[in-house]
Amino acid sequence: MTSKKMATAIIAVALVLGKAATAAETHAPRFAVIDWFPFGYEVQGGIQKGIFIDVTRALSKALNVESEIIVASAPRVYRGIRVGEFDFTYSYHDTAEKEGFEPLIDIGCLRPTIVSFKRFPIKSVDQLHGKTIAFPLVGYFVRNLLPNYRIRGFAVPRTEMMFKMALRGRIDGFIINDAIWQAYKNNMHPEFNIPKARWAEFEEPLYIERLPVSLSVSYNSNHMPLARAIKDIVHNKAFLLELAQIYDKYSEGSSLGCFSERASSVSSTLKPGHAPLD
Repeated sequence: MTSKKMATAIIAVALVLGKAATAAETHAPRFAVIDWFPFGYEVQGGIQKGIFIDVTRALSKALNVESEIIVASAPRVYRGIRVGEFDFTYSYHDTAEKEGFEPLIDIGCLRPTIVSFKRFPIKSVDQLHGKTIAFPLVGYFVRNLLPNYRIRGFAVPRTEMMFKMALRGRIDGFIINDAIWQAYKNNMHPEFNIPKARWAEFEEPLYIERLPVSLSVSYNSNHMPLARAIKDIVHNKAFLLELAQIYDKYSEGSSLGCFSERASSVSSTLKPGHAPLD
């Protein structure tokens, strides 16, 4: 997208938001982020941090709009998106379709993984049969894999619980995605850290597949014009570079890898030392 087109899109959004502001029922665009480290979380003082927090701030800056960010549990986010209380969120495609909102545009990729131990490594998905596995209460694994395998499972509300169960020898493995794995391995969690020596006990993650992650919009949102402008902004090369830098900050330099055309256009502009895009 050219600078002229980008400027036109921003002006159009400003005009729409200016008109909307006169309506009492219209609120600033609300981006709901699921409370799950490292995507969205709050630290002491209510300060919001995380991958999708940074992406939302970058989008708002590029669009020159004031946005409200809400960090909440998955059920709370899905409920709010369905009724139009929240305008945008981040999700897998099948989550959006199941929960009743619309994938707007892909903004990255995540790879669900199986983490096991070097002493008893899980080398394929079929080896999940008969194993004791921990996994998140909701999400990819529960929808797509759990029904197909005979697993002694523990559905847990926080990733930290999986690591604690693993280090105590209570499970054979657990399900997370590559962004979560990298964030914990780099000790980015504000409160929970694993001693460096214990990391040697884990086998390298078994990647199951690569899934696009979308910025999704509520069918009941009052900010559909903004949604259209977001689609234009996300195709802008300068914004893609900023997106790549955000992912690199969280050691997720491969997160644009499922966008072959966009990734190749950005890779040529990365600074020396920046993680390559797969």
